Amino acid sequence: MAEQNTIQLDYSCVLNIPLQTYNEDFYFIVNGQEYKTNRLISVLLSPKISKIHLSDPIIDRIKINTKQKGDFQHVLNLIDFKSQNIQENEIPFILEVLDFLDIESIHLSKSLNSTKIIIDNVFTLIKQHEKYSKFLGDRLNTEIEFASTHFSELCETHNEEIKKLKVSTVFEILRRENLNLENED
Repeated sequence: MAEQNTIQLDYSCVLNIPLQTYNEDFYFIVNGQEYKTNRLISVLLSPKISKIHLSDPIIDRIKINTKQKGDFQHVLNLIDFKSQNIQENEIPFILEVLDFLDIESIHLSKSLNSTKIIIDNVFTLIKQHEKYSKFLGDRLNTEIEFASTHFSELCETHNEEIKKLKVSTVFEILRRENLNLENED
């Protein structure tokens, strides 16, 4: 039996496409400000827009209203497939936009040293990062690990805050090998 040969196009060829040259305009209206790009870029950036175009191919704009403020141009700049530097104060805005647009094929590296985890802030940090765990999973994991290793003390001093966490987060804290309990009861 003869050996089969295979051929496959490499994903890197996408980098050679002059994405800005496609002519059909698409507009992101973010907190009242208009950002113009083209339809191809909008579909590449956002699975949500891709799904919308499947059901209604003439849609040429989407409105995004966020609680946080920031520069949407950072999101549009992702299309060059290069790392973008984001100021710490814009991360909540970026996360809100990524979540709204269902963008998951992105890697956000947030410095793990940006805020020191201590007994008095661990639950505040966990609550901030729970919502965007798909982007901040590493940071959330570090916070859960900290809560687990200090669980006995946290139960004494921050019992009400524990009750406000998602059940799945509490389960993650309790299932860690480094769980620190005063006693098994």
